[in-house]
Amino acid sequence: EIESTMNSDARQMVLASSHIKKNGNEPVAESDIVLVLTLTKKGEQAANNVVLRGVGADGMRYRASTIKVIEGRAPTPGSAEGMIGKAVRGRFEDLEIGREIDFGGGKTLKLVGVFEDGGAASESEVFGELLAVQSLFGRTGFYSSIRADLNSESEFDAFKGEVEAFKASRLTVVRLNEFERGKASELSDLVNMLGGVIGFIMSIGASLGALVAMYGSVAARRREIGTLRAMGFPG
Repeated sequence: EIESTMNSDARQMVLASSHIKKNGNEPVAESDIVLVLTLTKKGEQAANNVVLRGVGADGMRYRASTIKVIEGRAPTPGSAEGMIGKAVRGRFEDLEIGREIDFGGGKTLKLVGVFEDGGAASESEVFGELLAVQSLFGRTGFYSSIRADLNSESEFDAFKGEVEAFKASRLTVVRLNEFERGKASELSDLVNMLGGVIGFIMSIGASLGALVAMYGSVAARRREIGTLRAMGFPG
């Protein structure tokens, strides 16, 4: 999502699809913009990345069944406000209710609440009001992703073909579970690779340690071993 960009025309084309479920006249969908903040962890000097997700009114409606504000309140639409996931709260210097994330040039995002999302990865993100986040980063009119409910599962292929046929947008349509699985597999591959490298290095270290211990033991017992050999004991 961080690398993805679509403009307002592409967004409107997607949301106008007849395959998307409607609630009255409104499509059951959300449009987010996803960016990265560089913040300092508590007790550390090094900077770390935190995901900032711009979520509009449609996003809050879409997530209403899972998102729960557990302290403070949700951002006011149209204001430069945000809220933090409970998993990331307190881990960084600026991520506390009442604090402001300073973007320089007088631009800030005030944190007004803490939310939980059923243990989802979004609990490690900062949610900001969509228009404010777009404005803070000079990305007005641009989005990273759209999530939508279809009328039925059987309409997925038709919806995918309709959206991806709009070549100017170069959009890709995937099921949410496949998208999440893909993100998890990337992390899994990285962990497996690092684990293999570290395991290989540790195995070499363990072998060298065993050899040193064995030769050290033999050297320390040289007289004893020589006496036993002289008495007829085998090597």
